[in-house]
Amino acid sequence: MKTPTNQLRAILAAMLMLIATLPALAYDFEIGDIYYNVLNGTDKHVVTVTSGDNEYSGSITIPPSVTHNAISYSVTEIGRGAFSGCDGLKSITIPNSVTEIGKEAFYGCDSLTSITIPNLVTEIGEAAFAYCTGLTSIIVAKGNSKYDSRNNCNAIIETETNRLIAGCKNTTIPNSVTEIGEAAFCGCTGLTSITIPNSVTEIGEWAFYDCDGLTSITIPNSVTSIGEWAFSACSGLTSIVVAKGNAKYNSRDNCNAIIETETNRLIAGCKNTTIPNSVTEIGDYAFYDCHGLTSITITIPNSVTEIGSGAFSGCSGLTSITIPNSVTSIGEFAFVGCTNLKKIIIQNPDVEIGNNAIPKGVEVIIEK
Repeated sequence: MKTPTNQLRAILAAMLMLIATLPALAYDFEIGDIYYNVLNGTDKHVVTVTSGDNEYSGSITIPPSVTHNAISYSVTEIGRGAFSGCDGLKSITIPNSVTEIGKEAFYGCDSLTSITIPNLVTEIGEAAFAYCTGLTSIIVAKGNSKYDSRNNCNAIIETETNRLIAGCKNTTIPNSVTEIGEAAFCGCTGLTSITIPNSVTEIGEWAFYDCDGLTSITIPNSVTSIGEWAFSACSGLTSIVVAKGNAKYNSRDNCNAIIETETNRLIAGCKNTTIPNSVTEIGDYAFYDCHGLTSITITIPNSVTEIGSGAFSGCSGLTSITIPNSVTSIGEFAFVGCTNLKKIIIQNPDVEIGNNAIPKGVEVIIEK
């Protein structure tokens, strides 16, 4: 499982990643190496599967019911983070009694190769399968009223909204999908290519975060919303193209980046990006973890007035950078994690520099 590697990642990925480092949750009882919590406040005897004193591993079959102290309980939930970080978990069988799978439930289970969602499941939490890097098969059982895996797509789709909430490296996004949900492919390092169909209008936050095997992405002209960090830490990207005719975004001048047309804000770049002279802002985390970006390949034009938070953080290939006199603001953590950065030349002595924007030890030259 991939975990935070520096101060910035710990801050940036707190919601998705810290669950793996939390202490084991308390449990009410254990049966057959599976830990359970009694769901109080209900009129039935039901339990949720939870984490325990040791990691789950191997093949696990969750029973539909268990008996403890002469009381029979139905197993209806897999709790938040229940299997999180269990990189030795190879297979899981979820019974038909389960109706809910909590947030980050299987986060970081990178030995898990397949998952089948039973037909009674009506709620799946965010990032439930994030960083399950080994997943090749995702199936929703036929008859499920809330989710489906239409067209053998190897993904979980919310049927009513046509929102894809979880995918894997073998996913084919159906033409009927209108939204790629939050963290849908987060940490899917085996994903090398993906086609986003023209039916998609929204790409959620963290959607392709840390998909470092992805080499190219094309944003169709139907997309009108791209969430923050959607393509952050995709260090393998060499080509980013927005289809012509998109009313919200563009890749003007073959720049290999995504630019918000109305604001001239560059929101996502890669190691082959050439920042056009018309760009006025480099957005938050636009080049985050872009290891291949170097001072030779990147030039900040004089049109840029603002460099966002974490914009170049983790760009370990950067050795020097010149900030033109047009820039009035450099966001916090802008260059954190640029481990080979030796020198920053700032041409505007009045520029506002955010907290921890420039790492300690980097030579700062202010030209007056």
